[in-house]
Amino acid sequence: WHAKSTSIKQILNDWNIAPDAVVFVDDNKLEIEEVRHHFPQMTCLQFPAGDPASFVELVKYLRTAFARDSITEEDRIRLKSLKNSKVFKIEADSKTTEQTEDFLRGLDARVDFLSNKDMLKQDPRHLVLLNKTNQFNLNGIRMDKTEWDKYLDNPDSLVISISYTDKFGALGKIAILGARRETKRLVIDFWAMSCRAFSRRIEYALLDFLYHGQQVDELAFNFGKTDRNKPLQDLLAQFGMLSTKHLNLSVERFMETSPALYFKTGNQQ
Repeated sequence: WHAKSTSIKQILNDWNIAPDAVVFVDDNKLEIEEVRHHFPQMTCLQFPAGDPASFVELVKYLRTAFARDSITEEDRIRLKSLKNSKVFKIEADSKTTEQTEDFLRGLDARVDFLSNKDMLKQDPRHLVLLNKTNQFNLNGIRMDKTEWDKYLDNPDSLVISISYTDKFGALGKIAILGARRETKRLVIDFWAMSCRAFSRRIEYALLDFLYHGQQVDELAFNFGKTDRNKPLQDLLAQFGMLSTKHLNLSVERFMETSPALYFKTGNQQ
C-alpha cells in the first residue's frame, strides 16, 4: 500500500538497474505523475482503457522495447540470477564490515576466463553485453558485428570474457574486456560488466588475471566519462586515477590497493 514510486525503487534496487531501463504502465494519471516525479528518466505510459487500437499499439511498443527473437540458455541463467540476487543482497547487507570478509570467503565463488577468439565470435552474448551495459562501462563504446569481428581478428588484440558462479547460483557471462598489448603493458580499449555482478569483487579478479595471467606490469585504461558509468569511475578513483584518457595502473599499485580475493579459477580457454 505504499506509493508506486516506493515499490519501483525497491525493484530497481533489487535488480540493480537504472530507471531509464524501465517502462511504467498504469491506468491512473495521478500514479503516473507520482512515478514520473521521482524517476524523470523512466518512460511512463498511461494504459489506454477502452481503446483497443491504442492497446495494440502499446503492446507493439513494449515488444519492440523488450522482446527477443529467441531465448538462450544465457537468458535463463540471467533470469534465475535476478531471482537469487535479492537473497544475496539481503545476506550481504546484513553483514558488518568485519563480517564481510567471512561472507565473501564463504561464497565458494568460481570465475572462468575465456579468451579463445573463435569461441567468442560464436557466442552473441559477448557483443550484447558490451552494447547493453551502461553502469560499469569503461567509456560507453558500442560496436556493430563488423567492428566486433574486426577487433577479434586483430592479432594484437586480447579479448576476455568472464563467467561467474557461487553458492547462490550461476551469473553466466557477466564481463567482457578488450585490450592491446604494448610490450609489458596492456591498453584496455573497452570493459563492461553486468550490474548483476556487483559487490562480489569480480572486477578485481579480472584485473588480477590480466596482470598475472598475461604477465604485464601495467594497465592503461582508455577511460571516457559518461553520465551513467559512475560505478566504473568509483573503481578508478579507488586506485587514485580519474581523468579522461589513458589512465595507468601499475601492478604494484594494484596489489597495494586491491582487496582480498577468494575465487577459485575454473576454465581458462
